[in-house]
Amino acid sequence: MNKNKVVLLVDDDMILCKLTAEMLSIVDIKAFTANSLEDAVKVYTENHELITLIIFDMNLEDSSGLEVYEKLKEIDENFVSVLASGMIIEEDKKEYLDLGFDEIVAKPYSMLDLHSMIDKYLN
Repeated sequence: MNKNKVVLLVDDDMILCKLTAEMLSIVDIKAFTANSLEDAVKVYTENHELITLIIFDMNLEDSSGLEVYEKLKEIDENFVSVLASGMIIEEDKKEYLDLGFDEIVAKPYSMLDLHSMIDKYLN
């Protein structure tokens, strides 16, 4: 499996994870999914050497995207981090970028948004 073609989707919306993974597969990108902090830690621990980009939902049922981001950084900090939210305020973007996220995207994201991320970070 090619490291620059693997994404981890961390979102408690399982339908969105499945749809996003399917959209990524169309452009030959493998996607792992995790629906909680515990799932994300397990998947990343087992596959961190493969994963290049992680898309974090800002609000999960059991934690926040920031909490998951911080836990995964403890395992291996070599990934591109994208924070996704349906409620991002423009003024908050700088704060999240300052915390270490590489990019902030609005949900729901489109195939065009995903393609832009792939071009920017995976090619």
